[in-house]
Amino acid sequence: MQKYRFICTLISTVLLSLMQSASALAQSPLDGKVKEQVQTILQRLQTERVSLKYKMVLDSDPAIHLEGSLILEGNCYLALGNGLEIYSDGTSRWTVDPQEKEVYIEDSTGVNEAFAYSDSVKELKISEVKYSPAKGEDRSFRFDTTKLDSSWVVTDLRGE
Repeated sequence: MQKYRFICTLISTVLLSLMQSASALAQSPLDGKVKEQVQTILQRLQTERVSLKYKMVLDSDPAIHLEGSLILEGNCYLALGNGLEIYSDGTSRWTVDPQEKEVYIEDSTGVNEAFAYSDSVKELKISEVKYSPAKGEDRSFRFDTTKLDSSWVVTDLRGE
């Protein structure tokens, strides 16, 4: 699960940092079309719900290839990719591995936590970007562990 948590953290931190930080965007090696897409998403993020699909390559040895989907609204996000689900309501983050039946719950600062790996993005492709009215609720960005049966391992690391 540690490997999966790392990959899932990379997914959310890289994408969200690019979407949240204009300075990271200006310094990134991404092509002009992607930068324009990200700027548009940035402009609309606080007033609309944004959903998109992504493919990315992180500059490491060996390179890490990630793909999935992302839903953003205000300070909340839901990232799905590489077999994992990450939910963040802005204060808590649930990293869920359905195959292994594991959930890690950690403190979250929402999209602000997502600045660490933006320099590592080598390639990023964004597609199927859709905008819809903000719903103004964060229920869809929370994972309900009370519905899990005893075969699941839930590790709550909040407050540590």
